[in-house]
Amino acid sequence: MSEVAGSNKGASTPSSPHVPWPTSGRTELLFNSFGRPGPRICSTVSILTAFIRRSGSSKNPKEDTMQTRQFVITGLVAMANLKAADPKSDTRNHPASTTTSIPIRIMSSMLCFAVLSVPLRAADPHISTEERTQVLKWLDESHNEFFAAIDGVSDAQWKWKPAPERWSVGETAEHIVLAEALLLDFVRKAMAAPPNPAWEEETKGKTELLIRVMPSRQGKAVAPEPIVPHEGLTRVQVKERFEKQRNDILNFARDTRISLKEHTAVHPFPIFGTLSAYQWLIYAPLHTIRHDKQIAEVKATPGYPSN
Repeated sequence: MSEVAGSNKGASTPSSPHVPWPTSGRTELLFNSFGRPGPRICSTVSILTAFIRRSGSSKNPKEDTMQTRQFVITGLVAMANLKAADPKSDTRNHPASTTTSIPIRIMSSMLCFAVLSVPLRAADPHISTEERTQVLKWLDESHNEFFAAIDGVSDAQWKWKPAPERWSVGETAEHIVLAEALLLDFVRKAMAAPPNPAWEEETKGKTELLIRVMPSRQGKAVAPEPIVPHEGLTRVQVKERFEKQRNDILNFARDTRISLKEHTAVHPFPIFGTLSAYQWLIYAPLHTIRHDKQIAEVKATPGYPSN
């Protein structure tokens, strides 16, 4: 911090040659009214002034957070020094102590201002380590559940329908395969789009919504035509296609370092609206978990073939 001489010719600098009091017309007015502070006050206030100037100057949010914490800690230490410098705290009997109590109050205001003035920063568009770990866990669990649900199913069980309008085990399995391919396409579509500056607002709460409604099978929806089962895939064909697609999804989820959250694509269902590439990514295993439960429901329906 550069040293600034006082605006009044009669103003003298504090006795400490290393940390001058940052003077101006306003500070001179305070000096004239309440007395010039001593070296300890000069030192602490100069340090605080330097931290205020640096606050928010970094482009790194973590560095700014550390600077703010350091500023607040320094301010608290400075206030303690000011109180320690005042031998008499009772201003009623010792008016001279006002010289120290006023800077303490000013410094308290400076600390509050510093904390409140730190700019709010946008959320990190990259997925966290915890989020990556969770999506990999969902991918593994849904994979195991799906194969466990269809392994050992006979041809009769594969094709049996609980009702004409309801899907069989085979149709549900085919729907899962078609849906995962479509969801991966939506991830790619979102990533191909430029970053959405309003991503945080437009996708807020959607992750929690997907986690809440998909595995629990809340709500019913009509599947879009592209993922309605109509190919009549066999169990072997379903497993082969699912395995290939899942490897692509798994590799992407494990290896990508792209900022998934700021790239978005709109869901055809209004309840979901705009979803980020990250949300499209977790959609795949959560959707499969949802329909794994549907397969279990079909198997538990009276009339399901015993073999």
